[in-house]
Amino acid sequence: MNRPSVAVAHSMSRRVRLSAPALRGQRKACEHVARELARGFDLDRVVVRPVTGSVIVQDASSALDPGALVARLEDLLARGLEEDGAALTDEPRDGQSSTRLARALSTAARGINDDVRKALHGKADLASLAPLLLFAASAAEVSIAGKLVRVPWYNLLWYGLRSFLAFNPAAIDDDPPSGS
Repeated sequence: MNRPSVAVAHSMSRRVRLSAPALRGQRKACEHVARELARGFDLDRVVVRPVTGSVIVQDASSALDPGALVARLEDLLARGLEEDGAALTDEPRDGQSSTRLARALSTAARGINDDVRKALHGKADLASLAPLLLFAASAAEVSIAGKLVRVPWYNLLWYGLRSFLAFNPAAIDDDPPSGS
């Protein structure tokens, strides 16, 4: 049987992040994986992100074995997880597959973003600068014109907020570090 691809993306003694492309776009399968991994290893926290296929495992009481987690996740994926018995695929479902043009634009934007991040020594990237620019533009327009013109400031403010939410899903989904 051909086993689905699972890789260790990051590993520390009590936290492991796995990459499982077969989980992308499959919310029910992600929920099942989270339950099964937590139960099988008696873990404190398991987060599975259907958008990225990322599986984050944490255990405060003992060190984690990344190899055992990979083997268990591959096992779960190989058996198929969906309640209707359908096998998992590497293709996203629910019309979430991207077009060639969307992938090309995404690759170009990612390259520009990487260049900006490198130039700013990792302190900022386009995902944080674009909303700030929109916020600043809305404030400048209102203060310079002394009144609201063509594009109302609240539209720019809304665009800035939506851009921040769209470009920073990981920052929004992640729990803040303890003590912050």
